[in-house]
Amino acid sequence: LETTLRIYDKNGAAFTDTQLSNLEIKTSDGVVLEAGKVRVRVTIWEVENGIELDVGVVGEPDSEYHMTDVITTPETVNLAGSTTALNALDGVLSIPDAVDITGATSSVEPTIDLEKYLQDNDLGLKLETDSPTTVSVTVQIEKIGTTVVTIPISELNIVNQPENLNMVLTPADKLSVEVQSEEDNTTIIQNSDVKATLDLSGYQTPGNYTVPVQIELPEGYTLVNGVNIVVNLAEKESESQTEETVLEE
Repeated sequence: LETTLRIYDKNGAAFTDTQLSNLEIKTSDGVVLEAGKVRVRVTIWEVENGIELDVGVVGEPDSEYHMTDVITTPETVNLAGSTTALNALDGVLSIPDAVDITGATSSVEPTIDLEKYLQDNDLGLKLETDSPTTVSVTVQIEKIGTTVVTIPISELNIVNQPENLNMVLTPADKLSVEVQSEEDNTTIIQNSDVKATLDLSGYQTPGNYTVPVQIELPEGYTLVNGVNIVVNLAEKESESQTEETVLEE
């Protein structure tokens, strides 16, 4: 690729032809550039989207605990590099020995600087422009015999909800239920095996309440800790109030 060489001063103004004619510009090999032209070799890297992250874990948690999962956010990244470097990944970017869980008794949640990792390891790769430069990792550590089941709020069975009040739940996305299996129980519990019910029969007036959630588990499992949810109940705006607001505007 051949292009015109432009030189700018500290104020960002381009040198005039007269100013350029008074300069002798050489390449790193000592060759004088003529006619203000320079040849440039540009290497175009490919971009591969959706490359999975494989974060390596070292060490062992406390003897009464075990590792149950490794979760990354984001789950995938977009990388740029040569065809050879991208093919060597085979769709997975491995980050070995990234998290140490030695002696852990709870989940470990580090953050990894992806940009620095790629530079330090000279992989011939870089993150695509505008891609996140860090990845958040959650290594789930649970007590042996226990597991955490996640129940979406959309699957929460709500009974005796007051019809004349608006309701807001916190958390609004999901409930985490920690359960323990009985001795010699080898059945693997699924999210769909756990039933959660929110009974609002005792909460019929406006206010902010912490309400226990009733959890029903399959045979062979017990609840480790109680599950609560914050319920905010507020008066619904009447039609007359809405009309008054519109008229005032």
